[in-house]
Amino acid sequence: MFKMLMPVAALLALSACYNEDKFADDLADAGCTWTVACYPDLYADVDACLADSTTTEETDTTDCTFDAAAAKDCVAAWEELACPAEGEMPSFPDCANVYTDCPVVEEAAE
Repeated sequence: MFKMLMPVAALLALSACYNEDKFADDLADAGCTWTVACYPDLYADVDACLADSTTTEETDTTDCTFDAAAAKDCVAAWEELACPAEGEMPSFPDCANVYTDCPVVEEAAE
């Protein structure tokens, strides 16, 4: 019985090692790799895309629950994403389940 539980324990341990910082880096890399491959006129290379992507505003996920397995699935989906046919809009992976239980932020009244 113990031998049967070892692979499960190892998988859980590996998932726990995948954190939000690693996810953010991997997602940016996968997204930029895809962008450069599919739209080569936008950036000279992946590094140029990554430099540009660090200037975007981040969403506050401080009080959310991070799902490492869903994060890995999200990155894998980006890595497997095919370029759209010419003239078609891309269909981006749904990564909404990476962060769950996020508090609702109310907009300030003007």
